[in-house]
Amino acid sequence: MASSRQLVEAYSDWVPPGGASAAYAAEPRPARPTRRRTSEHQQQAALARTIEGEIIPRLMLAHKFEDIQQLLPNAGALPAPYEVVEFAQVIMTEPADVGLAYLEAMRFRGVSLETLFLEVISPAARRLGDLWKADLCDFTEVTVGLSRLQQLLCELSPAFENEEEHRSSTRRALLVACPGEQHSLGLYMVQEFFRRAGWHLHPVAPRTHDELKAIVQAQRFDIIGFSLSCEVFLDQLTSAIHITRKHSKNRAVGIMAGGRLFNEHPEMVARVGADATAVDGRQAVLRLPAVLGLKASNC
Repeated sequence: MASSRQLVEAYSDWVPPGGASAAYAAEPRPARPTRRRTSEHQQQAALARTIEGEIIPRLMLAHKFEDIQQLLPNAGALPAPYEVVEFAQVIMTEPADVGLAYLEAMRFRGVSLETLFLEVISPAARRLGDLWKADLCDFTEVTVGLSRLQQLLCELSPAFENEEEHRSSTRRALLVACPGEQHSLGLYMVQEFFRRAGWHLHPVAPRTHDELKAIVQAQRFDIIGFSLSCEVFLDQLTSAIHITRKHSKNRAVGIMAGGRLFNEHPEMVARVGADATAVDGRQAVLRLPAVLGLKASNC
């Protein structure tokens, strides 16, 4: 079987700069093309599109050869704004493995997984929401896109945890969406940062206030974090935090509130009774010592 490098080189030999459309345009055109010649042109252009759109992304995913960046224009250390737009379109319209190949291509040119999480995947998720609000895509497309993003996070999770030296910890956290909240991608990403920092996370999320009460009564947590994206469930979150403080096995538990609502309105943190907020998973982990120290001093 030919290697990935050989396939790419073979592709480059017969497709000129500009891709499939240029490949078709570069062919000399007879004054009166025959039906057979036209058919050959169409077949060649279709094959070029297939290679560009399907084979190359899969090679990028399956074969991590060193000179992959030669296939990418404007390679750099950080993702460009247009790449977020492109990636959002990819995860709405293409299978998840093509989206993974897109991210892997960035990794090959030196972009870290942390940067991909915070500067590509998170903005892409926000863009999907903005497109839906602007009526530029439908709910199904957004749902499929968000599902693929979460699938990609799951795929990248082992590598993300190993991107930095793993720090063992006896600390335990419960990170959950507010009861009723449907958006979970941001929470899932925060959990990845906690795992990489060595925290032990409770595996089951409570779906009701009664389930939350039972969990915090039975197990000791150092941090409990809630995620909320809009004001609709603000009262439910306030109640959840009240229940947590009243029934927690750890009376000095730190409580954080995050999500789009608190990113846009940090003053809401005090309203719901939380101790702190953070704009993303990286900042949440960095703020933990201050939150835990504050709670310890108040014991």
